[in-house]
Amino acid sequence: MPNQLLIFLLLVVVVFISGYWLTVFLLGKKLRDYKFLFTFLLGAVWLILISSWVSYLGFSMKDSYLYMLLVTVIIDIIALVSEIRNKRLREWIPGKYQIIVLFCGLISSLIILFPILYFKAFNPYTDGFTYISIADYLLNYSYFQPADPNPYYPWLTQMKLYQDAGYRMGAQFLLSFMTALFNREMSLEVYMPVTALSQFLLVVVMWLFCKEGIKIPTKASLIAVFFTAIHLSIPINSALWGFYPQAFGVVLGAAAFMLFLNKDIWEDSGRSSDRWKMLILTSLVSASIVITYSEYVPFIALSVLFLLVFHLIVSKSYKYVFSNVVGLIILISILSNLGLIKAIGAIRHQLGVVVGWHIPYDLWQYLLLVLSLNPIYNANSIFLNHHLLFFVVSCLASLLLFIVLKYFILNRDMAQYRRQIFLVASSFILMLICFTFFADNPWFSDKIGHSWNIHKIIQYMFFIFPPIIGLSLYNFWNKSKINKFISTFLVLGYIPIVLVFTYHFSLMNTEQMRTYTGNNENPINEYYKLMDTYKDEKKPINLALSTDLTKHRQMIAYFLKNNKLVSDWSDDGYISGSMSAENRNLSFDSKGITLMFNQHAANKIANMELVTGKVISNFISGVYGLEKNETQSWHWSSGDVKINVFNPSVDNEKKIARFIFSVGLPPGVAESKAIDVIYNGNHIKELVIEPTQSNPIDLSLEIDPGESQLELIMRSGPVKIAGEDRELGFSIIDFQSQ
Repeated sequence: MPNQLLIFLLLVVVVFISGYWLTVFLLGKKLRDYKFLFTFLLGAVWLILISSWVSYLGFSMKDSYLYMLLVTVIIDIIALVSEIRNKRLREWIPGKYQIIVLFCGLISSLIILFPILYFKAFNPYTDGFTYISIADYLLNYSYFQPADPNPYYPWLTQMKLYQDAGYRMGAQFLLSFMTALFNREMSLEVYMPVTALSQFLLVVVMWLFCKEGIKIPTKASLIAVFFTAIHLSIPINSALWGFYPQAFGVVLGAAAFMLFLNKDIWEDSGRSSDRWKMLILTSLVSASIVITYSEYVPFIALSVLFLLVFHLIVSKSYKYVFSNVVGLIILISILSNLGLIKAIGAIRHQLGVVVGWHIPYDLWQYLLLVLSLNPIYNANSIFLNHHLLFFVVSCLASLLLFIVLKYFILNRDMAQYRRQIFLVASSFILMLICFTFFADNPWFSDKIGHSWNIHKIIQYMFFIFPPIIGLSLYNFWNKSKINKFISTFLVLGYIPIVLVFTYHFSLMNTEQMRTYTGNNENPINEYYKLMDTYKDEKKPINLALSTDLTKHRQMIAYFLKNNKLVSDWSDDGYISGSMSAENRNLSFDSKGITLMFNQHAANKIANMELVTGKVISNFISGVYGLEKNETQSWHWSSGDVKINVFNPSVDNEKKIARFIFSVGLPPGVAESKAIDVIYNGNHIKELVIEPTQSNPIDLSLEIDPGESQLELIMRSGPVKIAGEDRELGFSIIDFQSQ
C-alpha cells in the first residue's frame, strides 16, 4: 500500500492548486483576509464539480483527469499574472492565526490516518466497500455507462445501485479523480488520505464559519477550531466509520451556511461586483452539496428560507433579495445540472426507505457525544468498569454544560450570535423535534422516536457546536483569574481523555479487519496477498464464507474484482438487490476453485483456504458475528443454525465429512440442553450439552454430491441475558470441517 501520509500531503497541495484561480476571481474584498484558507475549500468544490461534469459527458477519469488538471493550471497561471499585476501577492501570506488553523487541520487529519499508519488497518466494512467500488468503476467508465454485475462481478452492484437510485456521487467523483491522478488502479489506496482531507477541510471551514459567518471573536474561533480538530465523537467517528460522503457533506454544508450568512446575499451594499461574486461563490458551493450529499439539501433549503424571511423583515429589500434568490436557483441548477435531477429522485426514494440501525442513546449520552466525551465503542462497559474515569468525564461534562448555559445561552451579550446560530440550525432543530416526539421507531414498534435519524441529525448539525463551545469558554475565561485557572484545569483534563478515547476508538475500529484477516501486524496486506495470488486465475472462484462474514466477503470481492466469483449473495443486503434474481445464489462451480474461510488452516491468506477435494461448509443463518480471543474463536447462535455443505465431487460420489467443534451454553444456564442434528431434513443425532465451559463434538456424516444443508436446532430455544441485546442459544467454538 502506498505511503498514506505522503499522499495526503500531496492531496492538500492539489486542492490548493485547484482552488487558486477561484479565490483570485471570486473572493470579494470582505473575504480577502482569508484567501489562503478559502483556496483549499474552493479547490475541493472545483474538483467535485468538474469531475462530475466530465463523467456526465461520457468520459472516464483515466481519460480525462490530465485535461481537467491542465485546464485548472492554465487558469491558475492567468490568475497568478493578475495577482502580480495588481500587486496582491502579499495577501497570500497566511497570518499567525491561519497558520494555527492549518496546523490544527493537519493534526486532525493525522487522527484520521492514525489507524492505517499505526495499525495497518481501517474500517471499510460499513459503507467503504460501496464508495471504493464506485470510484474504481469511474476510473474506466463514465457515470451513464451501465454497470452489469451479472453473474460473476458483485463489486459492480454498487455502481448499478447508485445509477438506478440516483444517489449522491460528488465524493466518489473526487475519490476517482484522485485515484487516477496518483496512477492507482484501486481507489482504496487513496481512500483514507481523501477521507483525511475532508477532516482537514472541516477544520479550515470551521474557522471561516466562525469568522466570516457568525463573526465571533478570534480567540473564540480558535477554541472552536481546536474543538473541531480533536472531536472524536462526531466528525472523526463518522469519517472512520466509513460515512465518506457525509464527511464532505458536512464540510460543504458549513461552508454554504457561512456564505448564506454574508450580508451581500440579503442586503444591497452598493457594490455590484461583490454581489455577483458572492452569488457565484455561493452557487458553486451549494451545487457541490447537491452533487455530494443530497440528504443535506432539504436542511439547507429550509434554513435558508428562515434566513430569507428574517432578512426580509429586517431589511425590507424585497426586490434585491428576490433577484438574488432567483439568481442562486438558476446558477445552482446550471452548475449541478444532472446532479440536481438525480438528487431530487434520490431524496424521494430515501424518504420511503428505512436505513441504519437502532441507536440506544439517551439524552446524557448525546450530551457526551456533542462534547466528544463519549468513547463510542463499549461506552457503558468502560464507564461501569472504570468508575474514576466515569467520575472525571461526568465532572468535565457537567462543568462544560454549566459554562455553556451561563456564558452563552443565558448571556445577554450573546443574543446576536444566538440568533445567527439558531437561524442556520432551525431546520435541524425542527427535524430533531419531529423525529424525537412524532416519528415511530422502525426497530421497536412500542417506542416513539426514529433513533437513527435523530443520531444522523445530531451529526449533520455538528457545525453549530464548536462556535457555541468557543464563545462559552471565551466568555468564561475573560471573567476572572479563577475562571482562567478552572479553564486551564478543564483543558488539562479534557485533552488526555479525548486522546485516550481516540486511541481506544482506533483500536476497536480496526479490530474487525484483524479478526477477518487473521493478521494482527499488517491486516490490510492480507487482502493484497490474496489479490496477488489469484490475479491470473482464469477459473471461477467459489467463495465459501458464513453469513456473518458478508463484510469480509465484500472486501475479497473488491480485491478479486477481475476474477469470476461465485457465492451466495442473497444474504448480503448491499449486493443482492442489484444482482439479477438468478445470480444471487449461484451453485458452486465444480470446475472452479474454492476458497473457504478457515482460521485454523495451515496455508491461508486473509483466513481463506484453498480447498481441493474435501467437503466445504459455511454458516448461512442462525449465527451472530465472529468473536475471538487469543486461544479460540466462536459464534453465538440464536439456537437454530443452518450450515451450507458442499461436496465438490466430480464423480457424483458421496463423501464422509467430519465436523469438529465445541458447544457452550450462555452464562447463567444451569441445566443441560438438547440439540438436534438434522441433515437434508432427516434427523441424524441428538447432542446433549452440559452447562460447562465447552462440550467437544466430533460429528461424522456421509455427504451427498453438490450442495446440501446441515442444521443444529436447540429444542428449548434461546434465552435472554441481562446486559445482552441478542437472544443466545449456544456457542459454536472453533468450527471445522474435514
